[in-house]
Amino acid sequence: MPPSTFRLAVGVAVAAVLGACSDNNGSDPPPNRFFYPAALALHRAAPGAPADRLYVLNSDFDLAYNGSTVATVDLAQVRARRADHAGCRADVDARGAWVCDETPLVIASRTKKLNPYAVEAALVQYPRGQRLYTLVRGGNAVAWFDVGADGELDCGPADERGYCSATHYTRTGTDYASNAITLPQESSAISVDVATGYIALTHQSYDPSLPHASLLRDPFAGASSTQTDGPQLVGTLSGTAAALSSLVLLPPLGGRPTWLATSRAEAVFTLLQVYPGSARTASDGGVSGTQDGREILYRAAATPITGINTGTNNRTIVLDPRPAASPARAYVVSRSPEALLTVDIRNPAAPTVTDMVPLPTGPSRAAAVWHASLGRTYVYALSYDTRWMYVIDPDEHRVVQQIATNRGPHNLVYDEVDRVLYVVDFLDASIELIDVDPASATFNRRVLTIGRLGRTRAVE
Repeated sequence: MPPSTFRLAVGVAVAAVLGACSDNNGSDPPPNRFFYPAALALHRAAPGAPADRLYVLNSDFDLAYNGSTVATVDLAQVRARRADHAGCRADVDARGAWVCDETPLVIASRTKKLNPYAVEAALVQYPRGQRLYTLVRGGNAVAWFDVGADGELDCGPADERGYCSATHYTRTGTDYASNAITLPQESSAISVDVATGYIALTHQSYDPSLPHASLLRDPFAGASSTQTDGPQLVGTLSGTAAALSSLVLLPPLGGRPTWLATSRAEAVFTLLQVYPGSARTASDGGVSGTQDGREILYRAAATPITGINTGTNNRTIVLDPRPAASPARAYVVSRSPEALLTVDIRNPAAPTVTDMVPLPTGPSRAAAVWHASLGRTYVYALSYDTRWMYVIDPDEHRVVQQIATNRGPHNLVYDEVDRVLYVVDFLDASIELIDVDPASATFNRRVLTIGRLGRTRAVE
């Protein structure tokens, strides 16, 4: 096991044991530094507008502090640093790139404090406004924020220790049969169906007897709703493949919200769907105005992965973003074999691996970008262990470029307006900007790093 992977595994075990509650009386986390950042989300004042805020989810992975944070980075200042390099230094590892301290770029007054070990985030634009959801393993919760037009995050009045209000954590709920349920442990990925407000989570426990998926519903999604509370846990799902990893929202099948999920433990694709309950009327033999009230997440299909060596450790799944009436392909980052898989999803109930591009050790996350001027989709895959980003052309079945990263490239988000990839470096506590504009002189190059390299957490 590579040293970095060993440290990561040990940290996960420690966080699982110690991060189960927020009663860590250690130091407060810094409001203007990155420390083991794990996830990113972009805010726009309106759809199609340039992003003005970058939310950075700091995980408190080593439990050095008494909480995680969501830090807000001012992207206007980031663009200015990219243009004038004020206060920055030349990046010795990337010609023409710069390294800037994050402190002047983080709006410290807007930092929000969460329970330890926050791991993933999703920002959603509903008709009534935006909400940010974060997965927090300390205490097994989904923390949620209302997002103002200026990017201000609201998670209720802070408690005496500075944490977001307890009312902004979803931990428990009631299922269709009126049973009390609890959010499963080891949340891994989150995907939101904006049209319905259903939120699907995967959970990466390897114990086959535990739930590996869960379903929440946020009434805030309704355009005419007066609901201001957060998402409600309405179901958990056992009996799937163990260690569900990543999931992606597909077009609805049969009118029902639909996701495709991967597994770290089994060679199978899992199709998840929501039965949202039905309203029976006299015309269909029911009683007018009554509903069955059932909201159920269920496994609609399980398709074995065949034709490759094992296929038992699959990570990120992303859709091909090329213009089409419905996505025909998805891409999966696999660690067994270590490769990028092309998956035919025209029949979502029976996805088929059609191609495989080998990758080096430790591939994890990926983003797919449609380059209209090239007529190509490029997949940008991160390798945590090798410290590289691999640019893959699936149509040509090859890696077309390698981009060096800092230590522990862990997650990424694509800004389709600025045509930039933001990459989070877990171990170097930094954020990289990768230019992915084919018309740019710095296409597929790192142009800026935000953070203080060589430090896993920010201490003076």
